[in-house]
Amino acid sequence: MKPVSKRHRLVLVACLLPLVACSVKAPPRQSWTIVTRRMTAEAPRDAALPALGVTRFSAAPDVRTTDLTWRDQDGRLLHATDDRWADYPDRMMEEMVRDALIETGAFSVVASAPPIEGLDALLSARVVDFTEWHEADSMTVRVAVSWRLRQPAGFPLSQKVEEHSAVVANRSVAGVVAAYQEASQACARAMATEIAAAAASAKAAEQGR
Repeated sequence: MKPVSKRHRLVLVACLLPLVACSVKAPPRQSWTIVTRRMTAEAPRDAALPALGVTRFSAAPDVRTTDLTWRDQDGRLLHATDDRWADYPDRMMEEMVRDALIETGAFSVVASAPPIEGLDALLSARVVDFTEWHEADSMTVRVAVSWRLRQPAGFPLSQKVEEHSAVVANRSVAGVVAAYQEASQACARAMATEIAAAAASAKAAEQGR
């Protein structure tokens, strides 16, 4: 049997490298979302109820990311995963809040704005916190949204910073996402309740003039 020449050995190695690379695959990235259902078309409602317009939500620069990260109580990055959010936090929160507003049944319509014609109130909101933190032996997520309700002409009706947190029971990506869902849903429902009350009060005052 003839010995394999150096040239042939190099050719053999070059042929085998792609096979090795294909056999060792990195685990696929997974996308996560806090939105449990997508917005559906609204059924016709009582025209006497206030009509609400929702402008696009925004987010603070440090939370407008699709990265999933863990931080300590001083805000230092402890761990990051290759998994990602399916969308930016402000986009996901916008969907959840709109769903919660529709579920209140307190509006004749919940529409995207602009346009603003025919609307009684406009909602603008900004996600100011959407982070997960290590504190001693516990791990929590925090969700905070600053919102403002005004008339289309600009007169302010109500505003607040809604803040909610949830403990991460299972220290895994799935556990973190579950905690985000819990805190985000609580935030969205509280916002919807308060916004509905403010819009109804403004509508009643307008009709009483």
